[in-house]
Amino acid sequence: MKELSPAESQRKSLLPIFVIFFCWVFIVVAILGFLIVTILSIMEMKYIIYFREYIIILPLLMFFILLGLTSFNLLRGKKRGVYLGIIQGLIGLLLSVIYLINDINIIIFAIILGISINWTLIMFKIKDRWL
Repeated sequence: MKELSPAESQRKSLLPIFVIFFCWVFIVVAILGFLIVTILSIMEMKYIIYFREYIIILPLLMFFILLGLTSFNLLRGKKRGVYLGIIQGLIGLLLSVIYLINDINIIIFAIILGISINWTLIMFKIKDRWL
C-alpha cells in the first residue's frame, strides 16, 4: 500500500478518535450495505411484499456508501475528505429530519441526528487546518 505523504499524515493526525472509529464503522457498513443491495437486485425482488421496506431503506444504504467513500478519503488524509465530510454531515441531518417527518423510527432518527451533529461540527472545526 502506498505510504501517506507528509501533508496527508498531518491531516490524518487532525482526526479525533471519534471520527476515526466511525470512519472504520462506516466503511464496514458501506460494504455490507452494498452487498445487501446487490443480493436484493440478484433476487430480482421475488418477494414483492418487501418492496416498500426496500424503498425506505435504499436512501439509508446509499447514505452509508457515501459514508464509506468519505471515511476512506478522511483516513487517507485527502483534501477532498473534509469537504465530503461536511456534505455527509449535512445530508445526515437532512436524512434524520426526513425519517422524523415520515415517522419511520425514532431510534434511527436519534442515532443519525446525534452522529451527524457531532460529525458536522468536527468537520467544520478541522476544515481550516485540513486545507
